[in-house]
Amino acid sequence: MVTEINIYIEGGGDNNQTKTKLRQGFSAFLKELVAIARDKRIGWKLVACGSRDSAYDDFCTGIKSSPNVFHVLLVDSEEAVKTSSMWSHLKQRDPKWNCPAGINDDHCFLMEQSMETWLIADRDALARYYKQGFNEKALPDTQNIETVNKKLLMKKLIAATEKSKSKGPYHKTQHGFDILAMSDPKVIRKSASHCKRLFDHLSAEMGARIPND
Repeated sequence: MVTEINIYIEGGGDNNQTKTKLRQGFSAFLKELVAIARDKRIGWKLVACGSRDSAYDDFCTGIKSSPNVFHVLLVDSEEAVKTSSMWSHLKQRDPKWNCPAGINDDHCFLMEQSMETWLIADRDALARYYKQGFNEKALPDTQNIETVNKKLLMKKLIAATEKSKSKGPYHKTQHGFDILAMSDPKVIRKSASHCKRLFDHLSAEMGARIPND
């Protein structure tokens, strides 16, 4: 069983305020895992890395500097994942991203195809956040949300929220992390297999199991 987990997350930009919002949003979304870590006295740290390349670089640096920590990389897949290996997918998209020595897919997790995929999976959370003017019918009509092209999904998310009287159209750093914080992970895990994989793997690494129903 691991004794400490560090998660390196793509996003948050270069602004300390938005990086703080990312950490807060993901901390709330991952609260089931946080609770397990706290109960078992396992160290838990979320690192808002900014750019995609910075997330990979920070992850690799962490492996070298703290070999006793269980390091995790969490990034957008950017497109549909067509291989069972997370590192193979990343290598195809980012040729310079080599899987570090001694590391396997248990340390690599993807948001297929982006964080917004997870947000759209919980329509009720979006409706609560955007309130009057939110148009759910503009969102992709699919049970397999991970198959929706990233650019198309973003376009539809903006279309669904652009008439919100309280928030206006979707904005990643202004809205995304707040929506993630109020989303229901159980709902999202039913539609997004890679979200389920993240919860299943990390809870198992901590010697626990999170129910999915």
